[in-house]
Amino acid sequence: MRDSPPTRFTKSQLLLSSWLRASGFSNSLEKEFTPYFVDIYIDELNLGIEIDSRFHISKKRDEESDARIKQFHNISILRFDNKEINEENKQRI
Repeated sequence: MRDSPPTRFTKSQLLLSSWLRASGFSNSLEKEFTPYFVDIYIDELNLGIEIDSRFHISKKRDEESDARIKQFHNISILRFDNKEINEENKQRI
């Protein structure tokens, strides 16, 4: 999770968001839950989705921010590795 939104969305964010919409789940990209942003948010499920890239190295920080979002916003966080999204995309082609 970031403390500020990115300047553009990643390919993985756009792919997963598209798959979710095709499955009937409306979602928001880079939804803010002060002081954090989650990659994808599904309002009807109170679910935030994070896509961790190869630059993602702080599991402890993730656990702390996930717990804070759950505590203060009642939102569960589901995490995927960027590789998982890319592999799924290859299988869909």
